[in-house]
Amino acid sequence: MLKRALKKGFQAKYVLVDSWFSSHEFIQTVRGLGKKPMHLVCGVRQDTRKYLYKGDSLNASQLKPILKSEGNEKRCRKRNIRYSEVLVDYEGIGQVKLFFCRFPYQKKWRLFLSTDISLSLLSMLEIYSIRWTIEVLFKETNSI
Repeated sequence: MLKRALKKGFQAKYVLVDSWFSSHEFIQTVRGLGKKPMHLVCGVRQDTRKYLYKGDSLNASQLKPILKSEGNEKRCRKRNIRYSEVLVDYEGIGQVKLFFCRFPYQKKWRLFLSTDISLSLLSMLEIYSIRWTIEVLFKETNSI
């Protein structure tokens, strides 16, 4: 679908997906499309995929306690979110920014990935929240 959109002249700055589509291969494909590569903002499962952080190859479950011990955890007063953000190398893709977030009244931490390493937490959340609007649009158009 992205390839067809690009052929028709559509150029997006960001591709937004949930964790269902955030595979390593999909991220590589998105970054390789078009004359000017699009950035990806996505939710990511905290699975066995490895990120290179300070010379160590770690998965999300191993990385989270290290960030906490380094005092990297912050609080966003505007959204009442506890979070950590970190730049890591993702094999075959390059530098990405990971955001570990714990939202109010939730015990589990969510993980988000952005290939645009200049994004702040609030900017990333604003961009990612657009995905929900698109989901509602699809649901409403399919129910007609």
